[in-house]
Amino acid sequence: DLLHYPAIAIYFYGYQAITSPIGTGDEYFVKLRDAIWEHIRLFPRYELKDIYLMSVNYCVAQINAGRNPMRAELFDLYKKGIDSQILIENNTLSHFTFRNIVNLGTALRQFDWIQSFIDQYQKFLAPKYKDTFVQFSMAKLHFTKREYDQALQLLAQSDFDDILINLSAKTM
Repeated sequence: DLLHYPAIAIYFYGYQAITSPIGTGDEYFVKLRDAIWEHIRLFPRYELKDIYLMSVNYCVAQINAGRNPMRAELFDLYKKGIDSQILIENNTLSHFTFRNIVNLGTALRQFDWIQSFIDQYQKFLAPKYKDTFVQFSMAKLHFTKREYDQALQLLAQSDFDDILINLSAKTM
């Protein structure tokens, strides 16, 4: 009967999904995901982001364990989180989230959506990260599309301070 209360249900499903052995929590994940969207208006923004990140973290754990079909689910979560602005806090999008979305979207070959995302959401990056992450993201997009000349031109113009981006750039 307690699962009729949205807050209890969401935290229950989140806990069950995250603590289930790899590959066995999908039923709870689906209930969590659906409950979030059904009851989105009932939660304050700060709590909603934490709740939302439970579902994102579930997908990441599944992908890290080799369950690649969860990539599409995670990408859908990111798209909804961006569209609803759950992932944008104080008019800022985390540069880590920005990078994760670009990496996932290019891996899934969602090129048009990623191009639109970069164009539309770069304004939410903190100024100290904006140029680096936008330039790298565009290079990654071109590289994945096999537009190597454009990717190389962007990479040659940059000196990436972020160690992960620098390593990825050198790999490209």
